[in-house]
Amino acid sequence: MSTVQIVGKEYYLKHIFGDGFRFFIPRYQRPYAWTTEQTEELLDDLWSAFTTDDQGVAKKDPYFLGSIVLIKEEHQPVAEVIDGQQRLTTLTILLSVLRHLQAADGDGLSDYLRQKGKPFEGTKDEYRLTLRPQDAEFFEKHVQKADGLAALSALNPGGLKNDARRNIRANTLYLLGKLNGKGTAQLSQLTQYILTKCLMVVVSTPDMESAYRIFSVMNDRGLDLSHSDILKAEVIGKIAGEANQDVYGKKWETAEENLGRDAFVDLFAHIRMIHVKQKLRTTILKEIRENVKPSAAPMKFIDDELVPYADALETIKDADYVSAQGAEKVNFYLKWLNKVDNFDWIPPAIVGMAKHENDPDWLGSFFERLERLAAGMMIMRAGINDRLERYGEILSALESGDNVALDVKLSLTEREKRKVYQGLNGDLYEMAKVRLYVLLRLDMLFSGGGAQYDYPIITIEHVLPQNPQKGSKWLEWFPDDAARVAWVHRLANLVLLSRKKNSEAQNFEFDTKKDKYFRSEKGASPFHLTFQVLESTVWTPDTLQTRQETLMGKLKDLWALEEWDLESERTEETTVKVATEKPAMPRPVPEGHDVRTLFWTGLLAKAKEKTSLHANVSPGRYGWISGGSGTRGLGFVYAVREHDMQVELYVDRGQGSEQENKRIFDQLANMKGEIESVFGDALEWQRLDEGRACRIRNVLRVGGYRDPEKGGDVHEAASDAMVRFEKAMKPAIAKLKI
Repeated sequence: MSTVQIVGKEYYLKHIFGDGFRFFIPRYQRPYAWTTEQTEELLDDLWSAFTTDDQGVAKKDPYFLGSIVLIKEEHQPVAEVIDGQQRLTTLTILLSVLRHLQAADGDGLSDYLRQKGKPFEGTKDEYRLTLRPQDAEFFEKHVQKADGLAALSALNPGGLKNDARRNIRANTLYLLGKLNGKGTAQLSQLTQYILTKCLMVVVSTPDMESAYRIFSVMNDRGLDLSHSDILKAEVIGKIAGEANQDVYGKKWETAEENLGRDAFVDLFAHIRMIHVKQKLRTTILKEIRENVKPSAAPMKFIDDELVPYADALETIKDADYVSAQGAEKVNFYLKWLNKVDNFDWIPPAIVGMAKHENDPDWLGSFFERLERLAAGMMIMRAGINDRLERYGEILSALESGDNVALDVKLSLTEREKRKVYQGLNGDLYEMAKVRLYVLLRLDMLFSGGGAQYDYPIITIEHVLPQNPQKGSKWLEWFPDDAARVAWVHRLANLVLLSRKKNSEAQNFEFDTKKDKYFRSEKGASPFHLTFQVLESTVWTPDTLQTRQETLMGKLKDLWALEEWDLESERTEETTVKVATEKPAMPRPVPEGHDVRTLFWTGLLAKAKEKTSLHANVSPGRYGWISGGSGTRGLGFVYAVREHDMQVELYVDRGQGSEQENKRIFDQLANMKGEIESVFGDALEWQRLDEGRACRIRNVLRVGGYRDPEKGGDVHEAASDAMVRFEKAMKPAIAKLKI
């Protein structure tokens, strides 16, 4: 394998702008983008370094201006700039301004802007820096030529061709204005300091690939080079003819300008996902080259993918879809999707928008279902692998046009609906990345869809305080600590405020808290959820129960959870059963649900003292709670009944996994002696051949959720059993061949 030579060396600017370098900005590079803000920072840094002491220039310390990355053959001056365009261009402008202000010595400075030809060495008169072809002539005429600056101020910025030219004009006039009042001697010394004491590190390599790798691990002072810049070089470079290159280069740049640089860079990650439909394995650049192959048909890629996908992404980001009818619904769901805590949903959104941009009815339905799925996965805290797998399946359905498959993949499964409901009905406040989305979404429902949430600050506050003071009305309403703890973080007890939190006000009595904390300066609240609390006269467990049922009813209707809120217990001998038909009449929430919630609150508190296995689980209303084992489909479960309970390993790898579940069970059964020895007791091994799942359990007959007087003993026994159970099972699970 041949070794690519990489050269890195420090140069003072007198050498940077000398005969050893002829800089070219390639056509694919982004336009000159520094504004007066970056130019001001550069000049301030130079001026501060120059005026740090009163010593002569020769005795001043050198000043480092950063690094540049070039494609350059050793001993040859021609250099293609990969990184450093912004600084090289701005430094050229600065030298031109200094030349203009020191007219008597102008010829001396011109040598740093323009190389004089030497016929006997085969060189000709050339400018030391050549910008992109789109801007090179303008830069030469108005900056690099000796008399160019005189006419620059007269140019109308609105009449200039592009932002790069406007930036060149603005930065030149800024530097002229800042330096024009300096004395001749001071300008001369500043010029000498810049040329002889300011240095840059030049890193050069003869090929593009290694230049990009070098850049990617370096800090630089300019704007980052990204995979989109590298792809632009490759794709535009494959187009035949300069005229076509200019046309398609402009299409590329327009897409980037419309989206903004960061979003445009993200676009390529989305395009990769659209093609690959799975998690990134190597780098975006490599996977786009291997799977998208934009250089194989460059004009087709730009016309059929880059431009329409960029347009779609811009519409999605701004939520500004336009149509004679149906646009309001599309934009409504786009705004909510943009509030989800990840952006994995964007690739299918791009494809849907690009393929159906003229069908607002289809888009409205699609984005409604996509928002429901994205919100549901966020509430379930689905991992990135699960999210990408699901969105990859949606992309496949969009690509094939299979509407049946699309409907299935956009819909929450029975298990997912159950998990979403449990998450919403549990300790919502502790779900930091979810709670604001849910409360705002719910508040929008009560407003009829007309609420606006453009407040600079939106916070979430508890009505019932987390730590009420002794002797307060709160403790009169909630004399039982377990009942109070069970309610404090749940949905019904949370309100929205358009102000910062006030730790002192959090423990106010209810009436005082409403008047001094929850009300706005206008005497009400901009949030419907909070306004409802202001209308309440008491805040008791019954108040919370009624409010919780009302709010959960709204969310069930919103995200189609109404079929999956009813209890679906594991029994001792059967697997989980989930309702498959909507009941004709809604059934009341069983009284046992609330009793179990109190039971789980106490158990989880005790368990967290011993193990982190269920540390992220919230107390629910059902007869079981589960924690992950690190292996999909194997869960460590607490299950409670009225007068006993159990710890168990529940094996269920999902639909169609009957045989796989039995194989896993049989492998564990072969290690029965070792497992039971570590656990310290015999276990019940239930293969459950009549069902899909399997179970290994230890039943504890010390009490259940109907034995509150035994609560402490039950919690202690159960948590101790789970610690021993986990210790016994984890090594065995690690040995499984799945």
